[in-house]
Amino acid sequence: MKLSGITRIWLYGTFSLLFGTGLGWVLLNRSVLLKFHGAAAMVFLVVFGMLLPTHVKKGIAAKKNRASGSLLIGSLAALIVTGYFLYYAGSEGVRTFSSQLHTFLGLASPVVLVAHVLYRYKRKIYRVIRASI
Repeated sequence: MKLSGITRIWLYGTFSLLFGTGLGWVLLNRSVLLKFHGAAAMVFLVVFGMLLPTHVKKGIAAKKNRASGSLLIGSLAALIVTGYFLYYAGSEGVRTFSSQLHTFLGLASPVVLVAHVLYRYKRKIYRVIRASI
């Protein structure tokens, strides 16, 4: 299911800001980056929530990109939960585990998103090849 132009701008824009501020926080450990990361996360949650009843629902119904979409949704859900625990976990052990998992998933998230997007083109290439045989 192809996203509209404005939806892609919001999705990729907020995702890039989220990834950039997260990476910046990991590398530079500056509190201002963490504040921007939290703000970007709030905007991204709205964009992600907007995709659930539209893009995700249609993709499931069409039975397209379900494996990569499920991996992407699972990764984002884990990032949301670990982000919540980073703020509200009472146990230092839970916070440490959440921090490590959140960092790993956050750094891997562009790969998961790009794989989901490119999988659509892989299917198109296979169709063109089959049609020409």
